[in-house]
Amino acid sequence: NKNGSIIEACNINNFKDKKCQTRKCAVNEDCFSGLCQESCCITNPDNILYDCYRDS
Repeated sequence: NKNGSIIEACNINNFKDKKCQTRKCAVNEDCFSGLCQESCCITNPDNILYDCYRDS
């Protein structure tokens, strides 16, 4: 990825349910999580990142 690693990532279940998407990736190395699936960065259970969100 010419713009650096894609930091955002989707939980696999949310991705499958079409509730989440990221900037398009082409290969695993494009994603900070190390997992690119169907052009979307997916959270990696072997490299856990914490999801932070604001509940309003």
